[in-house]
Amino acid sequence: MTTKKSVSSQANERSNHILKLLIEKYIDEGQPIASKTLVTECQLGVSSATIRNVLSDLETRGYLRSPHTSAGRVPTEQGYRLFVDHLLTVSDMEAKNIRYLESALGQSSDPKSLAESASHMLSELTQLTGIVMVPSSYKETLRHIEFLPLNTRQVLVILVLNEKEVQNFVIEVDRSYSDIELNQATNFVNQTFAGQDLSTIRQRLLQLMERERESLSHMMETTIQVSSKALQERKREDNLVIKGESHLLGASSGADLGQLKSLFEAFSQKKVIIDMLDRCTQSNGLQIFIGKESGNKMFDDLTLITAPYSMGKDVIGVLAVVGPTRIPYQRVIPAVDMTAKILASVLNQNH
Repeated sequence: MTTKKSVSSQANERSNHILKLLIEKYIDEGQPIASKTLVTECQLGVSSATIRNVLSDLETRGYLRSPHTSAGRVPTEQGYRLFVDHLLTVSDMEAKNIRYLESALGQSSDPKSLAESASHMLSELTQLTGIVMVPSSYKETLRHIEFLPLNTRQVLVILVLNEKEVQNFVIEVDRSYSDIELNQATNFVNQTFAGQDLSTIRQRLLQLMERERESLSHMMETTIQVSSKALQERKREDNLVIKGESHLLGASSGADLGQLKSLFEAFSQKKVIIDMLDRCTQSNGLQIFIGKESGNKMFDDLTLITAPYSMGKDVIGVLAVVGPTRIPYQRVIPAVDMTAKILASVLNQNH
């Protein structure tokens, strides 16, 4: 992300103060802010005309804009970026909320349930959508798998993992498979791989295909193709926990409904979100993407705040919140940061 140049290098402290006050009021109220609203609140002893001149200058510089339906002004993405990078005062998270987080996450016994709890807690604390990648070190043991034909190009996969976790999902296949073919694949995988973790099974299937590509029987070719497809797609889809999607409906009242629809579709498929968060694993700390900064059109009217979490020195996942650009940054930023730190602490203690 590119850090915008501070207004303080171009105007004066008064401009900074007025911009900060306007953005804070807009975040709080959600309505365009008029100059007369700021006269009595900026406490600088300046006239309404002076404030209007400052706001006009800020608009000219690209930090504010005037909606056509209002005499007031609202921040632009550039204004929010300046606010977040130079004007925002972020306080520590309240002690009671830290204890609440520690207590809730401390009750989770495995990485998957820990990710579920962290996503739920993020959503509850911020009143936004919470997203958590399941730790990459998470091991899932196959107890049973079953393949059932749905139609010409779809197969229903039923997975039983660990002790009793059951998952159902549909995969798209390249050709039609008969009941007999899928039953043979089911029997082979269960007899050969039951009790092994999914990552090991995927590796062994791929190795088998590479090593014996020329001599594979029709049954084995079917088994490898269907099983590899199922385990690959299931891993990516299940590698993400999303809670609190409904918060976007209330908080993003000004966002385009079509854009919200595409975002909910991404939440459903998860692939787009996973790809974005995968890139964030390379970050050393918290990142804030405001509007178009994310590089994805679905987030053009939204803010994405991400933070990686580690086990030892290795980053093993990322968590995030998604909300409108006018989210209360001073409260949300420490919530994301602290949740990542507590999640990492619990994972390291349980390791």
